[in-house]
Amino acid sequence: NNASGLALDLVNRKIYWVVWVDPGPGKIQRANLDGTIMVEDFITAGVTTPWGLAVDAARGKIYWADWGSDKIQRANLDGTIMVEDFIATGLEYPYRLALGIW
Repeated sequence: NNASGLALDLVNRKIYWVVWVDPGPGKIQRANLDGTIMVEDFITAGVTTPWGLAVDAARGKIYWADWGSDKIQRANLDGTIMVEDFIATGLEYPYRLALGIW
């Protein structure tokens, strides 16, 4: 297992990261920044090979590049929508992700 793609949610005091497994689907984990929850599986289904992460805490979303499925995907930080495709066509091996706030 390899961890990568750290993202901070300073509003909700969480840290997120991706774990990719070879072979097998990856997952997204999180923990509280104060250490009260050490590691929690956040997204374990609907992802192939997640990599780069970005958190938009103001809109309650987390985004990631999934280079195994050539998509940018997202989910709600509160868990109400676990995985949805944000950009599902026209990408080839998306790897990193940055989010501009406007």
